[in-house]
Amino acid sequence: MKKTRILLMQQQNQLQQISCQRNMAADFTQLKKAIDDLTSQITSNVTIEGGATALINKIADMMNAAVAAALTADAAANQGSIDAAAVAINGVRDAALASATPLSAALTANTPAAQPGQ
Repeated sequence: MKKTRILLMQQQNQLQQISCQRNMAADFTQLKKAIDDLTSQITSNVTIEGGATALINKIADMMNAAVAAALTADAAANQGSIDAAAVAINGVRDAALASATPLSAALTANTPAAQPGQ
C-alpha cells in the first residue's frame, strides 16, 4: 500500500510538472505575441518619426534657401529683385504647406481620441 501511495504521488508530481510546462508554453506564446506587437508598433513609430524628421529638415532647408535668396535680392535692391525674392519666399511657403498637409492628415488620422477623464 505504501509503495502504491508513493507511485501515485510520483505520478501526480509528474502531472503537475507537465501541467506547469504547458502553462509556461502558453504564457511564452502570449509574451512572444506581445513582444512582436510592440516591435511592430515601434517600427511603425520610427518610420513615421523618420518621415516627420525628414520633412522638418526639408522645410528648414527650404526656408534657409529662401532667406538667402531674399538677402541676395536685397543686396541689389530694386523692385525686380524684391519681387523675385517674394516669389522665392512664396514658393518655399507653398512647398512647405504642400508637404506638411499629408503629415498633418496622417497624424490626425492616427491619433486616438482622448478618453473622457484624461
